Amino acid sequence: MHLFEPSRQYYPGIIDKAGHCSYIQPGKVLIMSNIDKRAAIAAYKKREAPAGIYALTCAEAGQRWIGHSPDLDAMPNRLWFTLSLGNHRSTELQAAFNRHGRDAIAIEVVERFEEDIQPEGAALKERLSFWRDKTDALPA
Repeated sequence: MHLFEPSRQYYPGIIDKAGHCSYIQPGKVLIMSNIDKRAAIAAYKKREAPAGIYALTCAEAGQRWIGHSPDLDAMPNRLWFTLSLGNHRSTELQAAFNRHGRDAIAIEVVERFEEDIQPEGAALKERLSFWRDKTDALPA
């Protein structure tokens, strides 16, 4: 999967006098007013973001990494973006990505935190340590 799908061509938005921004897609013109954009942003911010611990596995390298995210839904995009830029904080993970590519790395959620019970600080470090010891993994 590529960052931009070749089947979709987005062109720069055009803002008209009414404050509408339109994006041209082959066969479609999508129009969203500023009010609609604000409502979409507000809805995104109000959504429940599931927090938890995830595992990354590279079978070809025989390595595994454990990390946590306050938003598991957004984590894959953030991960692939930092790896594709070549500046992920885990040098072992970055090396595996560079050597084997994105398709060789699998993502798995190993623990999803309840909305009202999300460990922080020492409790979060303890959960990460538990999963790293259990799976013999490196920090992500």
